[in-house]
Amino acid sequence: MPTVTCSVETACGVEWAFEETHDYGKRVQWDRFIRRYEVLTDGPIERGSRVRVWAWNGLAMTVDYEAVKAPELVAMQMVAGPWFLRKFTGSWRFEAGGAGGTRVTFRYGYVTRWGWMTPMVGWVLRWEMGRRIAALRRHLERVAA
Repeated sequence: MPTVTCSVETACGVEWAFEETHDYGKRVQWDRFIRRYEVLTDGPIERGSRVRVWAWNGLAMTVDYEAVKAPELVAMQMVAGPWFLRKFTGSWRFEAGGAGGTRVTFRYGYVTRWGWMTPMVGWVLRWEMGRRIAALRRHLERVAA
């Protein structure tokens, strides 16, 4: 399965970075990719949680959280999504960095319906991922200051 990965270092701690990214009420403040979301299961985000997200571009995806190991890792898998994706998975990792900071790594795996779409979808995912992780870094450093 093709993958795209992007990492960033931020000055805030691991626990706080994890919490800011998995509270959807806070997430819409920094994640401009998300226009609207709906948590389809009760309680906190944990293994088995289901979330539907509508993106700025009009596309929507429903994901099941496959793993939640706070404050280090979340992994999810698409259960319904855009017509051109056959499969989509994602993980966000949070690792202690230098000087009490955090290294955040996004990784997405995907399979398109038609192979000729794979490079184009990879380019778009990498572009969006870069924008999202840069926005996360700005948010974490702004609210931590």
